[in-house]
Amino acid sequence: MSTGGRAPRRNQRGARMKGRSARHHYGTESAKEWDENVHEESRRVWSAANSRWEVNTYDWFIHKNTTVSEKKPICLYYHTECLASQRMLDSVTCTIVKCPDPNDNGAPLFVDDGEVLPVANLEVPLSRIPVKSLKKRQSEDGQEWLIVDFTLKITRTSPKFHYDLICGTKSYKRVSADFV
Repeated sequence: MSTGGRAPRRNQRGARMKGRSARHHYGTESAKEWDENVHEESRRVWSAANSRWEVNTYDWFIHKNTTVSEKKPICLYYHTECLASQRMLDSVTCTIVKCPDPNDNGAPLFVDDGEVLPVANLEVPLSRIPVKSLKKRQSEDGQEWLIVDFTLKITRTSPKFHYDLICGTKSYKRVSADFV
């Protein structure tokens, strides 16, 4: 029986497979509030929008050797800001990265630690989200910021991943992915 180059979805005994074991860690970069008890001072950067120090870290949503299910989507929560006086951001790019972790030391926390390779760039079309649905906040310097909270829902359908943009309770359809 030919499977057209795709792996069969059943094992030799005919039982349905529940998922696949991840060969790498998979994640994205994100900014978090800097914590002097956790993060080195040299890694902090000032966020004018949030009026605080932040640090760039990785968020790993799939860990090496864990089972990745086709039935359970992975949701990644994002937060970004743009000045209300400027046009709304048309899009943001989220880069999915992987870490092979050959010695099983665990995935790195910081963006410049360890061997991390890009997998795909996701172009997230924020222009689909109506500006009137966004929250606004004023920073300490008096500037008004638009707050964009959104979710990327990742669904694995062997052998592909599908990415959907969700803001609030509304889905704004597929997100394009360019694999590196």
